[in-house]
Amino acid sequence: MSDSEIMRRPSDARTLDPFAPSRPKAVQRSLDRTGAWALTNAAHAQAVGYVTASRIEAMEVATEQALLGLDRVTRLEAAIAKRDPINAERAAGFIEDFVFAARHEIRTMSREF
Repeated sequence: MSDSEIMRRPSDARTLDPFAPSRPKAVQRSLDRTGAWALTNAAHAQAVGYVTASRIEAMEVATEQALLGLDRVTRLEAAIAKRDPINAERAAGFIEDFVFAARHEIRTMSREF
């Protein structure tokens, strides 16, 4: 996180005008507490956004890997069917199993959201 992304604490009135009256301690504590809550909530919102973006990226990678795997299995099935037409039906079963497993993994990942 760069310095420009961090919220700066508002400067105290006394630093702007040295002759300004000081605030009572209770008021200053209340202002500090409010500022701390605001910073905490902003950091929490930023963290949630980061985690969500990371999960979406992970889903994209998993989906892309599944599609690449499906392409490889389809090519393998075509090669098996070309060489041995009798075992072609068994190769088609492998593809169905692969698609089922990939679909299950992607659905499981999406439930975690």
